[in-house]
Amino acid sequence: MSKNKFTEEVPLEVTEAVPAKKTKSEILAETKTPSSLEYLFINAVPATGFGEAVNLASFLEPICAQICREAGVMDYRMIDYGKGKALLLSALRQKKELPRILVIGREDSAPIAIEALLPRAKFVIHGV
Repeated sequence: MSKNKFTEEVPLEVTEAVPAKKTKSEILAETKTPSSLEYLFINAVPATGFGEAVNLASFLEPICAQICREAGVMDYRMIDYGKGKALLLSALRQKKELPRILVIGREDSAPIAIEALLPRAKFVIHGV
């Protein structure tokens, strides 16, 4: 017990410490799905010795087809505003086994793929 300035005895309350805010990389590390994505090529073609890389469009084709089937549309971009991209992003984040992927910045799905795959890649090779 301690006394305040009015000389009344006031019980001290013990509160728990507020946890520190987590950084974006800490949050991603906690939610990140284990990945086998070793190399992510962005606007760069793998040189000899890196092995083959799968073009992003070829890699996304079955994923987009499943999203479209479930949503009943012809293209994931036809799903309500922003939801199609969110579904694609979620599907990419949940994918466990990933090949070496080649992303060309001109592709419509490139920003979504980069957002989902960049944190999971061990090595990123970025062209100019």
